[in-house]
Amino acid sequence: MGAPALTWFVLLVLSHLVAALASAAFPNSALEKSMALWPPSQPFSAYLQRVLINPIFRWDAIYFYQPIAANGYQTTNGSLAYYPLLPYLARFLTLFGVDPFVGLWIVITLAGLGFVLLFERLARLDLPSEQANWVTQLLLIFPISLIIFIPYPEPLFLFLATASLYFMRRERWWLAGLMGFLATLARQVGIFLVIPMVIELWIQGKENRRWSWQAARNWLAAGLIPLAMAGWTLFRIFAIEKVAPDTSSVQKFILTTLLSSKSSEVAVTRPFAWPWQVLAEAVTQAVQNPLIRLNVLFNMGGYFLVALLLILAWKRLRLSYRIFSLVIVALSLLDFSFNLCALPIPSLFRHAYLAFPLFIGLPELFKNRWTRLAFVAFSLALFILLVYVYGVEGWVV
Repeated sequence: MGAPALTWFVLLVLSHLVAALASAAFPNSALEKSMALWPPSQPFSAYLQRVLINPIFRWDAIYFYQPIAANGYQTTNGSLAYYPLLPYLARFLTLFGVDPFVGLWIVITLAGLGFVLLFERLARLDLPSEQANWVTQLLLIFPISLIIFIPYPEPLFLFLATASLYFMRRERWWLAGLMGFLATLARQVGIFLVIPMVIELWIQGKENRRWSWQAARNWLAAGLIPLAMAGWTLFRIFAIEKVAPDTSSVQKFILTTLLSSKSSEVAVTRPFAWPWQVLAEAVTQAVQNPLIRLNVLFNMGGYFLVALLLILAWKRLRLSYRIFSLVIVALSLLDFSFNLCALPIPSLFRHAYLAFPLFIGLPELFKNRWTRLAFVAFSLALFILLVYVYGVEGWVV
C-alpha cells in the first residue's frame, strides 16, 4: 500500500495508545468506568474494546454519534443537528450484533484508510509520484489529522469528498455527483463540493459549454450535491421532528432549517459580528478565563496555520481546489459571526482542515530535508498532545 498507508497505520496505533493513557485519568464511557486500563480483565473482548476503542469516544462522539448509532435520532435533544451518514452506517452494523462503539470505529477506520489511499491518487494527477507521496504524509502528520482517527464524521467526509474530486478530474460526472451527495450526508459542508464540480465541468471540456443532451446530463450530475442537503432537511423536518422551522427571524429560520428545531442546544443566534470581532472576543475571553485558554490557543493558532498554508500553496493549486479551499477556510470562521457557542470558536481548527486540497500545492515548500524533519517533529509532538487533551476532554476538537 506504500508509505502513506504505513504512516496512517502508525498514527492509528499511536492515537489509540495515547487515548488509552488519557482514559486512565478520565474514564468516560460505562465500560471505561467499570474496567481498569491495567491489568487485563475478563471478558477479554470487552477489555480490548475498553482499551482500544472506547477511549477515542469523547465530546460529540460519545454524546451524540454513539447514541444515534445505538438508538436513532431523538427529538428531545440536539442530535438532529448532526448529519446521518456516519451514525446510520454504524447503526446498520448493529443489526448484525455489532456494538455501536465498535460499529462507529469500523466505519471511521475504513474511511480514514480509504481517504489516505485515494488522496495520494488524487495528488498524482498533478504531482510526480514522490511529491504526491510526501504531501499525503504531510496531510496525515498535520496535528489536527487526529480527527481521522476518532469517531467524528470527518474521516467519512474526507474519503467521499476526495472521491468526488477524483471523479471530477476523471470526468466521471455522475460518480463525482454521487460521492458529493454522500459527502453532504456525512457533513453539511459537503454541499460546497458543487463549486469545484461546476468549475471542472466548465474548464475540462468545451462540450459542456454548449447545449447538448450530453452536456445537460453532465451539468445535472452536479445537482445531486445540493439534493442531499435538501432531501435530509425535508426528511428531518417532516418525518422526524414534525415541527415547522422558526420564522421569527432570518437567523433562527436558517438554524432551525439547516440544523434542527433544537438548534439552540448546539448554537445560539447572535448579532452579526465581523470575523476580526469574533477573534477579538475569543482572545478577550481567553485572557479573562484560564479554563478556555487552551481551546482558544489550539483553535485560533491552528486556523491561522491552515490559512497561511493556503496562501503559500495558492499559486500551485488548480482553480477548483483554490476556490473550494478558500470557501472552507472563510466559512469556518464566518460561521461564528452568526452563532454563539458556550466556548469561543470551538472546533475552528478541525473545520479549517476540511480545506484539504490545499496540501497538493505544498511540496515545493518542503524541499529541504531539515525543514521536513522539523515540521514532522513539531507536528507529531502536537498531534500527541492534542490526542491526549482530547482524551481527557480538555479541548473541544
